[in-house]
Formats: sequence, C-alpha cells, structure tokens
Amino acid sequence: MAQDAAAAEANHDHGATDMIAKLVEGWHGKLHRTERWQDLETTALYSNDLRVRAAAIEINLAVNNLAKADDTAKELMDSGKQQESNRPWDAWELGMLASRGIEPDRIHELLVTWAHDNQQQTRFWAVEGLAHIGTEETIKDFLDVLRNDASMDVRERAGCSLAKSGMLTREQRMKAMPGLLELTDDPSLNATTRLWVYQALREITNENLPNDPATWRNWYFSKGTERTQEFSVLQAAHSFVLAQNLYLRQNVLRACTSLLSRVSGSRSRPIPFATSSLERKINLPIQST
Repeated sequence: MAQDAAAAEANHDHGATDMIAKLVEGWHGKLHRTERWQDLETTALYSNDLRVRAAAIEINLAVNNLAKADDTAKELMDSGKQQESNRPWDAWELGMLASRGIEPDRIHELLVTWAHDNQQQTRFWAVEGLAHIGTEETIKDFLDVLRNDASMDVRERAGCSLAKSGMLTREQRMKAMPGLLELTDDPSLNATTRLWVYQALREITNENLPNDPATWRNWYFSKGTERTQEFSVLQAAHSFVLAQNLYLRQNVLRACTSLLSRVSGSRSRPIPFATSSLERKINLPIQST
C-alpha cells in the first residue's frame, strides 16, 4: 500500500499526497529501502509540485525510520561530527528534518559549515541538504557556493537549488535575482558557471532573455516586482484549488461510503480516493554502515 501511494504521489495524484500525509506516521519502522523506493523518491523530489516533494521527504523519513524529533537531529549531527564519512547521508537527512520544522536553525548552521568542508562529497550533499530546508536564508549560501566552490559539480547543485530543485517556492527564488544579477558580470566566474547563472535566471523568471547583464537588469527593475506578485498569486490560487479539491473528494467519498453501507446493510470500509523533468537528477547518498 505504501509503495502504491508513493507511486501515485510521484505521478501528481493529489489524493495520494493527502493520503500519505494521514498515514505516513504509521509507516515508520515498517518499510525497507528498495530500488523501487529509491526510483520513486528521486522522481517525486524532482516533481514540479512542492506538495509532492514534501510527501517524498515524509516517505524518506519513514523508510529510514527517522522520527521527526530533536533527538533524531542530534544523533545525525553527532554522527557527522564524529565520522566524516557519514556526512553526505547525514546532510541529506538533516535537511529533510529541517524542512519538517526540526531544529532548522541548528541544522542550517551545521550544513553551511559542511558546505565548506575539505571533502567534495560532503560539500555536495550539504548543498543538497540546504535545498531541502526551503528558507530564504539558504539563498545566500547557494550564491556563495555557486561563485566560490572549487568543484563544478558542487557549483552546479547550488545553481539547481536556486533555480528549480529543493523546497524554495517560486516567490522565494525571485529573491535570488539580485545576487544572480551580480554574478552575471563577475569577472572571476568561468564560462560554464556564467552559463548556469543565466540558466537559473531563466528558470526562476520564466523569461527567455539573452545572456546579457544589462538586459536582465532592465527586465528585473521593470518587471521583477510584478513577476514576484504573479508567483505569489499563483501559489495562493494553487493552494485554494487543492483545498477545494480535497473538500470535494472527501464529500464524494463520504456519500459513496454511505450509499454502499445502505445497499449492503453494513458499513463498508472507506477506500482511499485516487485519480488516475538546469536539472540533472542525482544518485541518492548511501548510509554508511
């Protein structure tokens, strides 16, 4: 049942995301990571719908039996501090916990430290962990990594985290525009990083402008506020539609259940209501043993 719900959720079935939210706490300690789970998690985390990404985070924590508690965060933080080889997986999971409201400030501070670690893999996964957090405070961290990290792989993940991946909303991503505009004519950037900056600008704004700093600055100063407001309205409208759809589904389900109970003479068990990708997907980290 859990894998079926995850598959439906990865396919943008909003009924599935609602069901997962209700049931996921009961899945802790009962699920085991499989290749299919990993494929579903990767697909869901790259969904265009933040609700699907959030559901993927919830399932990840359930599969790994990580309780949403301060003690869990402390264990993972201590694990990474004591054993450097644990940091990639710990960073990935800590970011997920922070996105669920568990120790977000402490986790953010630690992941920023790990984002400047000597080991490339630690920096890579610290950036991925920061992307899960989904707060405006992480934007400056991604801009710093995109400008300064020695590894192009790590820089790319910072660019993706600003542009599309992770838990930032479209409205929040617009707040990265001033920093990205500053990078467009930074003479210290290599050609590949500069291309990523322009790609991030296009992803964030939905504008297909040329790779020219002045053109992008003119657009931002004339249209940036308006575009941010558009994204805010769209997000609010999307949330309203989802709430309305959930209300309708619940009422339909109640009516069908009531009808079935009258026809059969006994109350039927409710059936969960269901209706029938700058982004390079990454291989998820492996927990050290």
